[in-house]
Formats: sequence, structure tokens, C-alpha cells
Amino acid sequence: MNEIWLEEPTESDESWAQIGEHTLDWLSRSTLPRARQMRLFLNYNLSQLPSTFANKLKNDLRDHWRSAFFELIVGRILQEIGYEFKHEVTLAGGNKPDFLIETSIGKIVIEATSPIINSRVGDFYKKVNPLIKILKDNAPENWVININNLPDIGFNDSKKPFKAFIEREFDNIPTNSSKEEIIITENFPQGKLKLSLIYKFDRSNPIGFYPSIGYAENSKYRIEHIIDEKRTQVREVDKPVILAIQGSNTGTDLNDFDQVLFGQTFTRMNRDMKVIEKGFNPNGLFISDNESPTYQGVLAFHEVGCKQVKIPTLYLHQKTNSQLKNIFDAFHIRYYEESNNCIKEIESQRNDYFKDFKFVTA
Repeated sequence: MNEIWLEEPTESDESWAQIGEHTLDWLSRSTLPRARQMRLFLNYNLSQLPSTFANKLKNDLRDHWRSAFFELIVGRILQEIGYEFKHEVTLAGGNKPDFLIETSIGKIVIEATSPIINSRVGDFYKKVNPLIKILKDNAPENWVININNLPDIGFNDSKKPFKAFIEREFDNIPTNSSKEEIIITENFPQGKLKLSLIYKFDRSNPIGFYPSIGYAENSKYRIEHIIDEKRTQVREVDKPVILAIQGSNTGTDLNDFDQVLFGQTFTRMNRDMKVIEKGFNPNGLFISDNESPTYQGVLAFHEVGCKQVKIPTLYLHQKTNSQLKNIFDAFHIRYYEESNNCIKEIESQRNDYFKDFKFVTA
């Protein structure tokens, strides 16, 4: 058991993090309930990891919070689903993968990566991402949300008034409408909200644009880029490789992974807007006859944070070892079924392995 890393502050400080303040600096001084629970979360989960790995993470969390936090989560999940791991062990050829686990079909490498979004908008986007997530989660069916302006609600500020307003407004929007556009505005204490919703039947992405920060939905590009970037790093690894990708806080959802790895669904309509054909175009990176693919799978994390981690989804390459479906039954599984030309999904067979993470509830 590792020693407690983050001690409780000796003086009362009921303030939230200031703009630009590092999370660890805020945790070192704040006595808010959320800060106390976050210290407990970090102290406990670090204490469960091998000491050398935990000590490395303590340093990395200061300099590379996002990627180090993701490694912490991946390591703890591997432990909780029953796998001991070696961290950055040197393999033949000099490769040092993040995690090496022993399974019933042999050793498997898991490389964890947390893509960095466009640095020009990164800090701002991380701040507004919780608000965008609320919009996406509550988006009315068949409507695209264009974000003209968002209130300046801080990362650690309460989102409840914003969420309540969005839920109330979106509940009143019909799934079928003759209106070309709906405008929603509201003045919050932190600033003005202005949205314009455009009706688009069978839309795939509920968010259209965010012009004030040059926002563009390039999640698929980021996924493709990190897969290609990591390929050169793990190409010579003589073990099966699974690439774990953190998609949360980047505007990424599983639909983006579906399109990049397997392909795209399509709908054709006639002039009367009636659907005349639906289908699937299997043109993704994991649709290949290569018997020795660089990646056996991609482990997609849709939600990663101190408050919760959603069960990740393991995307399997078309030519991967089918036994991976059983080895990793704690994850959702998605794979391409050629006979029916579609994406198939197997739900996780275990969902209780997050119960001991001590997630933040405040």
C-alpha cells in the first residue's frame, strides 16, 4: 500500500479552482466536498497500483494530467477485471509498451493514448466540453445544434441550472417539424446562451458548429491520426496489440469510432423525402484481409473522469483472434459481420468492476 499522496489542507478554503489553475494546485488548498472526494479518489486508486508505476504517475499528473490520468484508469481497470500487468517492460526490439498482460492466449500489449485536441482551442474547449456534452446528451432527434454562444460556466462550477434549462427547452421540440430553424436564447449569470437548431432527418452528429472559437468536429480525423501515429511505435512489437484511446473531453463519441474503424451507414431518399435505400459501406481501417494487423483491436473510452468511467468498447479487427471476445468480456465488443454487412455488438458480461473506484459524487 502506497503512502497518502495528497494530504488534507490545514486551513479552510471553500473556493473553486481559478481560471488556469492546475487541478493539483486546487486540490492542495481547497476544502470543498468535491476536492476532498477527488483527493480520496486519487489517493486510493494510486495506492492500488504497483509503487513504481504509481510514483511515475504522481510526477506525470503534474506535467501531463490528461494522459497520466488515463493511464491510471486503464491500469486500475486491468486490475479490477483480473489482470496483473507490467508497465513499460522492455520487449524484444526495445519497445516499452504501457501495459503487458498475460491471458489464456498469451501475452497482450495494451498501449494507452489520450489524443490532444487543437492547441489553439484546447483550453477553451476543455472548459466548455461539459456544456457541449449536456447539449449532445439531450439533443432532440433529427435536429442539429449550432452553438452561437455559451455562458462562461467554469469547469468546477455547477452545471445544474444549465442542464435543467436545456432539458426543459429540448423536451418541447418535436422530432418531426416543418420549421427550418429554432432559436433558443437565455441569459445566465455567467453569460448568454444562444443556440440555433436546424432540422435534419437522420442526422449522425447532433452538434453543428461553434464559430466563436473556430470549432469544427474533427473527431474522426483525431482518431485516424492517433492510430497512424502509434502504428510506427508498435509495428515491431511481437505480441498482439490493443490501442486504448480516450475519447472523452474531445467531442468524440462511439459513432466516430464506428466510422473510422468499420465504415459508414448511408440513407438515400427520393424527392419526396422518403427513404428508398439504407445500407452500410465497410470502408474502415479494421476492414482488411491482412492476417497480421498492427492492432488486434481498439479499446474506445467514451467517458473518463473522477465522477465516472463508462464501460469501454473494444473494437476488433476483421482478422483478429476471435477468442478476444471471451478474454475481454468485461468490455462491450463491436466487430464487423461480413455475412450481413453490419456492425455487431456484444454487451459487457460484467459491469461491477467500477464499484471500488471511489468515484466523486459531490
